Amino acid sequence: MRFAVLILACGVLVGCAGRPAGVLTPVEQRAPNATRIDLLVATTRAPSKDQGILFRESAQTEFP
Repeated sequence: MRFAVLILACGVLVGCAGRPAGVLTPVEQRAPNATRIDLLVATTRAPSKDQGILFRESAQTEFP
């Protein structure tokens, strides 16, 4: 019974957690023996002006 209450409490607390922000900020350090690759990504979301945030919170797409 205690274990079930503990799992339920953890589930409730995880639901209150916010999203991580600013975790994509570029750094100058590289891992040893790492290789750099080019990556092409297509999306309809507008980029954020902050380098640590990939997309704006409420990106709106307008179609002609």
